[in-house]
Amino acid sequence: MNKTKPIGAPVILLAGLCTVASPPAFALAAESFESTVSGDHDALPAAYVPPLVSNGSLCMLIDYQGGQSQRSYVNMTPGIWWQGRRYGPGHHDMVPFGHFEQELSVAHEVYKVPTRWAQTLNTQEAVVTCRNDYGDALTVETVVFTHLAHGLLAVKKRIFAKDPQPHSARLAFRYLFTPPGDENRVPRRMICSSAWQEDSQTADFQYQVDGHRPFSGIISVFADKPVTAAVDKQAVSLSAEVGLDAAQPSEVTFFLSFADSIDGKDYLDRAAQLRSRVRQTGFDGMLASHRQQWGEFWNESYVRIPDERLQKVYCTAQYHLRANATPWSFPVAIFPTHWAGKYFGWDEMFCHQALISSNHPDIARRCPEFRFAGLE
Repeated sequence: MNKTKPIGAPVILLAGLCTVASPPAFALAAESFESTVSGDHDALPAAYVPPLVSNGSLCMLIDYQGGQSQRSYVNMTPGIWWQGRRYGPGHHDMVPFGHFEQELSVAHEVYKVPTRWAQTLNTQEAVVTCRNDYGDALTVETVVFTHLAHGLLAVKKRIFAKDPQPHSARLAFRYLFTPPGDENRVPRRMICSSAWQEDSQTADFQYQVDGHRPFSGIISVFADKPVTAAVDKQAVSLSAEVGLDAAQPSEVTFFLSFADSIDGKDYLDRAAQLRSRVRQTGFDGMLASHRQQWGEFWNESYVRIPDERLQKVYCTAQYHLRANATPWSFPVAIFPTHWAGKYFGWDEMFCHQALISSNHPDIARRCPEFRFAGLE
């Protein structure tokens, strides 16, 4: 017979065995939260799909080079999507928010395809790490996360030289605020202007969308190091010359911040405040607060399963539950390929039950509150 603890105290839920008070989630082995895949060149393991990075609002796939090259994976092309931003009436398709890529060259030689790569999803920290070797020239490590509490995407590039002779490389972060694909054009039913802002050192896209609910917003692209900016309609490239030294890697972090009128008419002020916070705390500070917020989620409960593979499956499922929890309720997924992020009672019910039974009541309550609000 199972014994239960009241909601509010962390619990272990081990189906059919026992339910007891739990220590924090870090009592589990780190391996329970990490999934790694690797390959050579652009050959992909069978059934590879880029891992999910999401805070319940901004949602995306990150490919094995730490970007979003426009390649189809099981009918899914990496891009950025934002829950609640959709067209209408009709099928209420989601508004696309573009994608980003890297451009890397040494002595005018462009490196596009790694000779060897590895990618890890850490579900405890909601961070994706990619390591790409480019022949005998260099290695690029990329760390990507979408902050759980902010409309912020962070992409940190760390470059390791293999040649002992000091030299330099050109690293560029390219963001395209376009529909899926490589065509440089504005998404439909949108008016958008783009420009480099010297005062804030950001490339800003200010836009208006004729959506289901008309809305306006701003996307800012910036870096933590001096960069050269090139803005071309819906595309921006931030490039930096980085020194290559076998003894010391070079680092550059690129940020994308998002704010719009759906979350409040003061979106320009909120965007400026977020940029200021990022400038002050840097990548490490934003990552620390992101980890803290995810730590609070994991500390609400944990399950210990003797089978390590099942343990990893459970932790990944918990990660998906939190990453897919929007400010309103629980869609199938926040992608146009998954019923455009719409809500269905059947799927909501299962997500709600999973969250309640694993002691996440503050998240689980979003579903009944969302449905109750619809009765008014």
